[in-house]
Amino acid sequence: MILVIFLVSYLIYFLSGLAFGLAHNNRSAVDQWHAQSVVVSKFANKNLTASQLTQATLPKSLQTSDTRQPVSESMGVSEARKVKTDVTVMGIHFNGFLAPTLIKGHQAKSAHQIVVDESLLTGKLRMGDKITLNGSTTKYQIVGVTQNNRFSTLPVVFMPLHSYQQFKQSPGLVNAIVIKDKQHIKSNDKFQQLSTKTFIQNLPGYSAEVSTFALMIGTLFVIIAFIIGIFMYIMTIEKTPLYGVMRAQGISSRQLVGQLMGQSFLLGVVGIGLGLIANLATTAVLPSSMPYYASGWLTTGFSAGLLVMVLLGAAVSIVRIIRIDPLDAIGGRA
Repeated sequence: MILVIFLVSYLIYFLSGLAFGLAHNNRSAVDQWHAQSVVVSKFANKNLTASQLTQATLPKSLQTSDTRQPVSESMGVSEARKVKTDVTVMGIHFNGFLAPTLIKGHQAKSAHQIVVDESLLTGKLRMGDKITLNGSTTKYQIVGVTQNNRFSTLPVVFMPLHSYQQFKQSPGLVNAIVIKDKQHIKSNDKFQQLSTKTFIQNLPGYSAEVSTFALMIGTLFVIIAFIIGIFMYIMTIEKTPLYGVMRAQGISSRQLVGQLMGQSFLLGVVGIGLGLIANLATTAVLPSSMPYYASGWLTTGFSAGLLVMVLLGAAVSIVRIIRIDPLDAIGGRA
């Protein structure tokens, strides 16, 4: 039974890491905003890429300030040293709260300077190198490196907003206004305000991805309870004569149940522990490109959940133990 618990727990840990990693890579750039809400155009169906706002026509409550910052975004392809990489390009004001936290270098100070997520710096690409975007001849120099800034699973390239507008040939247009405080903005027929949570849930593919993995992991929890229940029930049947002798010797049903649950708890701890160790060993050798993210609280929660399911599975045999008749169990009744 330990082998079964080990395999199922290992699978749950690994799948949860993949699910959390994919979700994290989809939204990490938005998490870094630390914003309360996002304003997008009404027709965009709550989608950042589809949204388009004209800054000049926005009401005063949405004009750029310490708590209101415009952002533009699109998918692109960066190229350097004949290596092409899919990226998300974002145009921001580097003197506002959307400026990414850096782990190296400095914020962009001129039109052709950019800040990139560290995942883009693979292979031969280094800070200080120049890249082109979408096949253009304009070169942008990497002057800063940030961490955990991915959007739609792609590394983010940050550039000054005016440079982005020139790059996309869209002067005066932005995709959204990010709001840092909790102030409510009255929506109209041109734009709507979304909470950050709602905005994230409407990222393309995000909700479907999270729901799919949640269903898979939930199913595994049910499977392990079912398997443990069958195993412990069969084991209880096989031990019925032994339990009968023990009952005849004066050992109470409560003690037998306690022994069963204690044994199940021990098997669960060993199996889950081995699964956790195997998962940690696996993550140590995973390539950096793998969207895997280990969450301490998630791992703790799943470990506790697995142990509960093991005990629930074992609890199926409690009724049979309580109903054991010593004479019937040892074949002493005529």
